[in-house]
Amino acid sequence: MAKVTQSAHIPLAPVRLWTLMCDLERRPQWDRSVRELTREARLDPAGDTVLRYTAPLALGLTWRWEGEYVTFDPPARSAVQMLHGSALRPFRQLAGSWTLRPDGQGTLLRISVRFEPRLRLLEGLMARRVSTITADSLVRLRRLASDMPA
Repeated sequence: MAKVTQSAHIPLAPVRLWTLMCDLERRPQWDRSVRELTREARLDPAGDTVLRYTAPLALGLTWRWEGEYVTFDPPARSAVQMLHGSALRPFRQLAGSWTLRPDGQGTLLRISVRFEPRLRLLEGLMARRVSTITADSLVRLRRLASDMPA
């Protein structure tokens, strides 16, 4: 399984950054891997949360997937694992995590994405694409955080 990790210093305290990152309406403003995101509690006894993503694919196409938290420890870390995806999904398996650590006047944020492509021979290409999207998302998040009042 491939793994991509990107880190950045974000000029917000961990609690404020966590709140910004979890804001479903603002998520598509900074996260290039998300067009739309909803969160809902399951009705089963475990009461887990289901996350429903709409993600860009290519040429204006999107794909949908559902995930669940495997780790949720605000404001330090979270991890989401794909349960299943639409027919156009590019991944056989997908999981992403955030780790936030206080760092001077802000937060050191590390985002990791682990995946297995549906077509194994595209792993290198997809790893470069995921890396580019993640790095760009961190730049956008840093810009959005810098625009917030102190």
